[in-house]
Amino acid sequence: MEPRDYQTAAVKDTWRFLCTTQANPLIVAPTGSGKSWLIAMLAAKAATHQGRILVVAHRKELLQQNAEKLEQLLEQPVGIYSAGLRRRDVTPDVVVAGVQSVYKKAENLGERHLILVDEAHLIATGENTMDRKLISHFPRARLVGLTATPYRTGEGYIIGDDHLFDFISHETHIKPLIERGYLCPLSFTPTTEVDVSNVSVRAGEFVQGEMERAFAETSVAKQACKEIVKFTADRKSILVFCAGVMHAEFVRNELERLTGEQVGCITGHTMAMERSESLRRFRNGEMRIMTNCDCLTTGFDSPRIDCIAVLRATMSPGLYCQILGRGFRIHPEKTDCLVLDFGGNRRRHGSPSDANYGASSVRESEGGEAPVKTCAGCKAQVPIASAACNVCGLEFPLPEMKERHESKPDLEQIIRWDVEEVVVCKHVKRGAAPGHPPTLRVDYHLREEGKSGNLVGTSASEWVCFSHEGFARRKAEAWWQLRSNHPAPVSVDDALDLINRHAIRMPSKLATEVDGKYRRVKHVEFCDEKPEVDDLQPGWVDEVAVDPFGEEVPF
Repeated sequence: MEPRDYQTAAVKDTWRFLCTTQANPLIVAPTGSGKSWLIAMLAAKAATHQGRILVVAHRKELLQQNAEKLEQLLEQPVGIYSAGLRRRDVTPDVVVAGVQSVYKKAENLGERHLILVDEAHLIATGENTMDRKLISHFPRARLVGLTATPYRTGEGYIIGDDHLFDFISHETHIKPLIERGYLCPLSFTPTTEVDVSNVSVRAGEFVQGEMERAFAETSVAKQACKEIVKFTADRKSILVFCAGVMHAEFVRNELERLTGEQVGCITGHTMAMERSESLRRFRNGEMRIMTNCDCLTTGFDSPRIDCIAVLRATMSPGLYCQILGRGFRIHPEKTDCLVLDFGGNRRRHGSPSDANYGASSVRESEGGEAPVKTCAGCKAQVPIASAACNVCGLEFPLPEMKERHESKPDLEQIIRWDVEEVVVCKHVKRGAAPGHPPTLRVDYHLREEGKSGNLVGTSASEWVCFSHEGFARRKAEAWWQLRSNHPAPVSVDDALDLINRHAIRMPSKLATEVDGKYRRVKHVEFCDEKPEVDDLQPGWVDEVAVDPFGEEVPF
């Protein structure tokens, strides 16, 4: 598979954020843009560093889809852990798991270095959710989410405080993908709009029962079915979203009566074998029309769909985008996807291809506008956690990340490492004024104690201030006295000369503690004695640090 340029950019940006922060990034990519390939590409990149990967999804259709893409790209078997698929693989280095099946048995999966969460908008807030319990079982693993809609009804954006994800590492937009032929354009035809002015709103969404009654009223439902038949005579694959189970069944029966065709219906009450057979026939074109209620909004992939009929109303821009996303995939037999919106949702939220789709209708749980920031380049208003402007493409500076100490046990904050190599160099602070004193930079290349493989390796650094005054100088002297019997040097150049003449001992083990985006050295252990002053050897000075590991690995 040759990745598209935006897919390569998404993986590159996300990997960079994993390497340079301790944060959890979120990739935003529209339905049909290839999120399964993004997952496979990230997993393949981690696998090259001997990482063990867990891919989490909420529906079995997504599990199968992701597993297939992973096996194609990795060219190796991929495990699946899903009760619905009757598989419980735990030993492979890459496992795709259903959260409901595995969250109570996460210990069976062993150690995992990278967790990739598909459809991350389905993760609810709260410490006791299934997703949180599963993720908390792997406190040292890095976490990446993927979604087409980075917000939840009544909660606003799923990034920032109290959420698992800290910022958007890469965002791919619908409009340019349509213009380049990667996604199918939507076309909207005016329809009769069902009156929902008397339907109550609770927790940011229409009350389900009241909303269903408004759409299921006999005359309303029959009129909607007549319009569907009228506008879809030349359409080959029509997916209808209904307001409830009884409504979906009524619409199915009415469309069968009007068209003389067999119409499918999928609800939460549909038996598994019947569901599988109906979806197979619908995907293959043997059945032209399918009604459903809250079953085919996420993870359902049928590129033939060329008409979406929305016989329900929603206050959620995320749900509306997921619904219309079923029509974004391209297919040789279609030039566009017709949208019949009977719920006034487009008027309420706009079109998903709009640059700032959803921003005007997303609200925080306590009310108020969704948080935004102003792009310095084009002055556009964009979500506050975006990594780049979605209008002009200007990249924003990386935020200063703080470690969430309350989310991990204290014991997980301090990690012990074996020291594999130490590199020292003269370091001048970037942007420092002329005459600003340099420091001695000490880079420790580490491997987690008793472990093997690239993904259990990392680095930690210290800056020793021999050329400074006051507390910084006293701290540098203490650092030196722990390592050498030779008097502390008066400058960084002297320190480099002495170090290269073997005047100090190097630690064989150390312990680090996470502090923002850095690992701070908290404790060092030595396997040899401090060298004697008389044992100094001829040496050389190297003022350039070389990273022997090559590309930085964020695990």
